[in-house]
Amino acid sequence: QQQSPVNPRFLKVSSDKTENKEEKAKILLEICNATYTESVENAIFFYNDLLGLVDYLEDKKTQKEIYITGGNIYRLKGDYQKAFDYDFKAYNIIVGQKNNLDKAKILNNLGIDLYRLLSYEKALNYYFEAVAIYNKLGDTSYVGDTYNNIGMVYDDIKVDDSAFFYYNKAIEMFNKTDNKEGVADVLNNIAGTYYRLGDLEKVLEYALKSLSIREETGNRQAVAFTLINIGATYFSMNNYSKAIEYDLKGIQIAKKIGNIPIIRYGCKNISEVYAQIKDFENAYKFHLEYSLANDSIYNADKVRIMNEMQTKYETEKKEQQISLLKSDAAVKELKMQRIKIFWISLLIVSLLILFIAVILYHQNKIKSRTNKLLESKNDKLRILNATKDKFFAIISHDLKNPLSAFCNITGSIDQYFEDINRDQMHNYIKEINKSSNALKDLLMNLLQWSAIQNQRILPILSDVIIKNIIDENIELLKSNIELKKITIYSQIDENEIIIADKDMFSTICRNLISNAIKFTKPNGEIKIFTKKNHKTVDIFFEDNGIGISEQDIDKLFRIDIDTKTIGNSTEKGTGLGLIIVKEMTEICNGNISVKSKKNEGSVFILNLPSK
Repeated sequence: QQQSPVNPRFLKVSSDKTENKEEKAKILLEICNATYTESVENAIFFYNDLLGLVDYLEDKKTQKEIYITGGNIYRLKGDYQKAFDYDFKAYNIIVGQKNNLDKAKILNNLGIDLYRLLSYEKALNYYFEAVAIYNKLGDTSYVGDTYNNIGMVYDDIKVDDSAFFYYNKAIEMFNKTDNKEGVADVLNNIAGTYYRLGDLEKVLEYALKSLSIREETGNRQAVAFTLINIGATYFSMNNYSKAIEYDLKGIQIAKKIGNIPIIRYGCKNISEVYAQIKDFENAYKFHLEYSLANDSIYNADKVRIMNEMQTKYETEKKEQQISLLKSDAAVKELKMQRIKIFWISLLIVSLLILFIAVILYHQNKIKSRTNKLLESKNDKLRILNATKDKFFAIISHDLKNPLSAFCNITGSIDQYFEDINRDQMHNYIKEINKSSNALKDLLMNLLQWSAIQNQRILPILSDVIIKNIIDENIELLKSNIELKKITIYSQIDENEIIIADKDMFSTICRNLISNAIKFTKPNGEIKIFTKKNHKTVDIFFEDNGIGISEQDIDKLFRIDIDTKTIGNSTEKGTGLGLIIVKEMTEICNGNISVKSKKNEGSVFILNLPSK
């Protein structure tokens, strides 16, 4: 992006002087946009001041620009989760507006954030929505970037036909707008795809096309990097002379522009080529250059300085001995030289101690990071073990009980069929129905839980009318409600709308209502109502059932806790339902909490984004 020629210090002084929050916000926004490509940390410093003003602003357009800038800053920093959060806030401001260029750009940014977070399906959803808007507006300036992004997603998930299709569409759009750098980027991506597929001839073809364009546009950093990539390709094809030719060109350009990482990359590649053809002198030479670049040449300079000082010390020592033999007058000079030698030696020792201290410090840091990583892996392993234990507990106990009941009843019917009267048969059928429903509910929960654990469930966020979903699930559970003679009061506005995945929200509601019915005594009451907040809606599921003790509330929603240890109800289940509720709520960008008193009832509170 082209930045405005502004002086951040001058703007900061102007910002401090003004009391008008709207004017202050615009100045700080200009500072952030002017500085983030030069110094992300400086931009974040100013951006934190800017965020303190955003809630006071009435101008939605300024709020949107602030959040877009936040996305740009944190995307450049590499914090893609924060970038997504700010981009999504910008999107929420314009979600109800007509399709426009800003909306398409924000959708593209959201796709980039999710791609970097490895959430490929969601990234594609946003990219395709952006493309639809670009095409509807007839805008070809930016659609090439989005097609290229789509191609990269398909490339990463190895859907090669789709990757090539969208890469070619990107080239078509870039050619229409004469965007040569864009074409070069796409050609480089295509070369990467062919490298993954092992077609080195194609890699070479597209990399050379990309190089030709980059040499034309004068992007020396991209030219150097592409030259070395081509050298690496020739190396893989066993064409060592060509590999050396292109590597040398790339290294030469990288040295001219002072790009240490590219120098390191090129020297490593060419060293391996020379080693392959047994030219060990050049292999050693370039490996040494690689090592110097890799260590930023700092330690090598220190070794050289110490060697020079040692040589100087030995020379001066010999000169002093000669001087002492020539003249008694040199005694004083010798003493001075000894003092100098002492300080030089002390300096050498100090430098060595400092060097060792730096090495030890870095080793301790590495050890600390390793310990933290091990702790994280242990936590994940504990959760995996708990998940495994939960699954086997369900198979060995909760699945066995209804199946045993089912087998016992059907066995009795088979054995005593001629002696069973109508009422007994009716009771048996009821029990069979009860067991089959328990099995069905358990299997549905297991399937949903499995899908969540394997990340096969992706949310499709849309406008959801709360009342419709609640009413559907109350009707679905009507037989259970009537059996226990429970009264349900549903007090929800017909116009209350949330942003969620409709199917997931229905599953959440069904589990919470079913739980309320299960733990409410006959002739009890269940109330379902909502409370509107600033940007969210609270949905309350309140019952006057047996309640949950305070120490047991913390055990809910946890995979590593056996639900049989919670309370003393005869209707306890596997606990999977509430675990699914919590995970689906979080997938829909919401959260769930519980309030309860023993023998007085419970309230489960869903908090979800409102429209």
